[in-house]
Amino acid sequence: MSIARILAATDFSPAGDRAVRAGVAIAHRERAALRIVHAAPPRRWVAGFWGMKDPLIDAAYSQAGAALQRVASTLAEPHELDVSTGLVTGVASRAITRAAGEFRADLIVVGARGEHETATHHPGLGGTAGKLVAGTPMPLLLVRNEQAGNPDTVLAAIDLSPSSAAVMEWARMCAASGRLHVFHAYEVPFAARLGAYGLGRDAIDVYSGAEHARRDRELAALLAAHRLAGSQGIVERGDAGSLLLQCIERLDASLVVLGKHVPRRRSTTAFGSVCRYVSTSARANVLVVPPAARLGAG
Repeated sequence: MSIARILAATDFSPAGDRAVRAGVAIAHRERAALRIVHAAPPRRWVAGFWGMKDPLIDAAYSQAGAALQRVASTLAEPHELDVSTGLVTGVASRAITRAAGEFRADLIVVGARGEHETATHHPGLGGTAGKLVAGTPMPLLLVRNEQAGNPDTVLAAIDLSPSSAAVMEWARMCAASGRLHVFHAYEVPFAARLGAYGLGRDAIDVYSGAEHARRDRELAALLAAHRLAGSQGIVERGDAGSLLLQCIERLDASLVVLGKHVPRRRSTTAFGSVCRYVSTSARANVLVVPPAARLGAG
């Protein structure tokens, strides 16, 4: 199982440069084809909002294409990679998703913040990256930190639903030579209501312990089914987003792999509270895996 095609998008910012380098590292590791793209504003925007005339617009697009070529030419040992470049136009998130579909990419790589990245504030998520997390049907790597080769520590977050299979497949592939931990957080069903009904704390703890043991068994079975029996399974009770962030910091994870739920209605924000919270708040690189994103045969 492997990645065959990777699309890396850059806005020529330091964050975009890191995304390209991460795409190069994965392409080397997986012997995958790499396409580097830049999303330029559509001609009507440039002409309308910026007041640029056609010759100047054509020159700007030409310069952007040349900049992409320069990015490709600076790659270390480019002869070892199948590299191509492309200038796309339109709303950036849509143009990148469209380009990835046309390229038949298995993975999209972008900077988490892009040109508005700051070194001192909350990690955050750029507008294009946020829209891609919400809308793209492909696995998406959000790059915050340099990624050379394999990540040292990979943390996969799962909810024990059928979509966990795709997350675990991608996590196993990413942690080929590093440490892999699989994390699951849960809230005990009806625990708060049982307390409100007057059930004693000891009785609720017994009920919670049984639930914890059941989830421990389910996680162990999943690890075995995905040939990850040697990986560490972590089950914790409480708010999933907060506990996951604490676990990322505790393990000093360099990559977090988590799934997202596809919204029933079109929305730029309805991609799951945990996915949204961790993608925005984690200081690690984050790989977001849609439920249907199973790895294909290499």
